[in-house]
Amino acid sequence: MNPKSKTKQTAPKTVEPNVANDASPIDDRSFVSVDNLTQLESDLRPIWEHVMMDWQQQALSPTQRRQLLGAGVRRYGFLDKVSDLAVSNPEFVPPYLNMAQLKSRIRETEMLRDVVAYLQQMLRIFEDLLLINGDEAFRLALMYYNTVRDAARRRVPGALPLYRMLEPFFKRPRRTTEEPTEQKLMHDVRGLLHGAKEGEIVIENEGKKMTKGKKVVIDETHKPEGEWKVTESGDL
Repeated sequence: MNPKSKTKQTAPKTVEPNVANDASPIDDRSFVSVDNLTQLESDLRPIWEHVMMDWQQQALSPTQRRQLLGAGVRRYGFLDKVSDLAVSNPEFVPPYLNMAQLKSRIRETEMLRDVVAYLQQMLRIFEDLLLINGDEAFRLALMYYNTVRDAARRRVPGALPLYRMLEPFFKRPRRTTEEPTEQKLMHDVRGLLHGAKEGEIVIENEGKKMTKGKKVVIDETHKPEGEWKVTESGDL
């Protein structure tokens, strides 16, 4: 067998991290610092705690949110027009309608709309900053991971245990929803028979015996934990 092909078959199936940086992140991020973010969190926490203390026990359920009418653009126009007409035509105001309460609710709705718009803009900015900082942190961490990986491949003492702790973060997750192909199924069967894999393969036939029913294959095989294969060329 060709040594190169054997290396491809026995190498751990991991997703190699892509360190290409095609889209350069924003350079001017003077606001983002540990001190500024600490101060921001300190300023916002009292407001957050106050709101949560008053509203946590009254939070709307999804059903309640669907039942409430709210005040969109069209409805807000209706509210504003009713408020004006009620002032100029007070003879049509029913005795049970509290006009002071109506005007107060309209004003509060205006202010809440402004607050929501402000918070949405701020949320978008901080989500972008979170992506930028997270991307930079990940790329910096990859420098250490790549060094450990290369050291483990060169059999540097102490590097292999570190690589084993970091390598699972880049393993490709198994798709359990897709039915395995016949070739993949036979490969897993041979792996179970020779002890190279752990798990089980279940084949269920859904249908009557007189007709060809639908077969459901459940393949839950995986490599034994802690397995580490070495190829002839000495690569991991």
